[in-house]
Amino acid sequence: MNSLSHTLQGTLPGTLWSAKAGQASRMRADRRGAAIILVLGFMAISFGMAYALLRAQASSIQLEENYRRTEMARDAAMAGAMAGIRELHAADWGGVDSTLNAGVSSSSSYVVNYITGDSSLEPGDADYEMWPYRITVDSVGYAQDPADPLSIATSRVQVVLELIPENVATEPAIWSVGRQYTAFVAQEQAMNLNLLVRVEGASRFPDKLCLGKDSPVDDVARQRYMVDLEEMLEDGHGDYRQFDTDVLLPLAKQIGTANASETLPYQGLDANDMAAESTTTLPSVGTYTSYQLYPGGAHYTPGTLEFYTRNVTLGPDPKTNPLGIFYSSSNIRIESNVIVQGTIIDRGDIVIEGANISFQALDLPSIDGGTTPVQLPVMIVGDDVDVEDDTQMIVIGSIASGDRFRFRQCGVGTSFSMLGHLVAGELEVDAFTDWPSQWAMWRALYTEFMAQLDDDDDDSGGEGGGGEGGDDDDEEEDDDDAPEYEYFPDFLNKVYGYQIVPSYLFKPPASPVTLHWMAAGEPLYAPAEPDAGLRWQVIKWIDNP
Repeated sequence: MNSLSHTLQGTLPGTLWSAKAGQASRMRADRRGAAIILVLGFMAISFGMAYALLRAQASSIQLEENYRRTEMARDAAMAGAMAGIRELHAADWGGVDSTLNAGVSSSSSYVVNYITGDSSLEPGDADYEMWPYRITVDSVGYAQDPADPLSIATSRVQVVLELIPENVATEPAIWSVGRQYTAFVAQEQAMNLNLLVRVEGASRFPDKLCLGKDSPVDDVARQRYMVDLEEMLEDGHGDYRQFDTDVLLPLAKQIGTANASETLPYQGLDANDMAAESTTTLPSVGTYTSYQLYPGGAHYTPGTLEFYTRNVTLGPDPKTNPLGIFYSSSNIRIESNVIVQGTIIDRGDIVIEGANISFQALDLPSIDGGTTPVQLPVMIVGDDVDVEDDTQMIVIGSIASGDRFRFRQCGVGTSFSMLGHLVAGELEVDAFTDWPSQWAMWRALYTEFMAQLDDDDDDSGGEGGGGEGGDDDDEEEDDDDAPEYEYFPDFLNKVYGYQIVPSYLFKPPASPVTLHWMAAGEPLYAPAEPDAGLRWQVIKWIDNP
């Protein structure tokens, strides 16, 4: 072979042989380069896969760490919510403006705020009126990465709770007594009620009380009028008497014309004796610049009243004035077309004159375990309330007047109807202006009435005996012999058009209520015990709202 090569080398041209040898060398070099590239490619892939695996592992670790911090933040928020609820029940709770914060661990903590209301309630919802009695415990939990203080996970929990009313705030002792009566008069002052006043239910007058003294001014006519009111009741013609039950008053002070000891028995009623006492002072009316529903709760600002209050509808707003309180520090006049649902508080006098005037008490949540709504008076007045002539007024609720509650010179154009309690220093009802005021006129009316009674007393029958052997029939009474007007009030109404149906009606509430006096600066509701906290019930629990 070698000899052949040498032979070929010797026989082939040199150039051709050299070319072929170089080509073979290059082919060997190309194969070695491809192998290196292949190895490098495999190495790159391996490194890439290793890097991706390391990245994935790092991401997994980071995700796990983030999840752990998120759970720590959520646990902190839960711990804060529970702490906030406990604090809400404590006697020393700092109120809705307070903030509660604490650490749960070395790297987690919470911050709790209290928010009045329930953000899920909107006007028109069935429970919207409960908005101010709800509170939202807003707890935010935080968890920090120890290795990276700027990396903080957060979580939020909100718990909505509703107040469980256990008690109302302390009241003056006189108030708890006064609300037991339809009409409670506090001051020692002689008073007069005309015959068109009617009080149903218990009433109390601490001094001399005159009934119908100014009209009828004739004693005989007054007595007959009152006696016939009782007769009309017994005969089924309605009850127009001034009272429907006995009246509590001091008998020793019932002296003189038309005193209650004399006039009540004419109407089939009695005067029950009460011990003489000094003048009882009703609670004073403070300055109501703001009020609270419960200790620590939000402060609400009462609405304001114009001196001439007319053509207006006033009522509560669950978010801004939930009790519907409207306040004035000076005298005001209430005139036509005033509709109030809530409470008017005035430190001075109130004069009422006009038509279409309506007051209605607002039913507030009852005390736990009962169904009787809590109510505030519809009117709390520091001094006098004067109702003028031609006033038409309906009150569904109670009135507290620090001094006098008076109907001043009213006639047939005046009507007043009240379902509630009147607690006042005095109650005065002037003589009815559309009735006669002169003694001679009343005596003439009485004489005319008695004359028509006497005219019908003639006996038209005889001996009534039959003939011998005849029938002994009973004699029938002649209907023509009955008087045309049997009762003096009926005679006055039918013949002369005088009003006899009571124009001023005081009746107890249609259903039981808890009537409360909320003093200025005091909340409406209070804990059951002075050293206890409020009670709440959980309405809803919201994670990450």
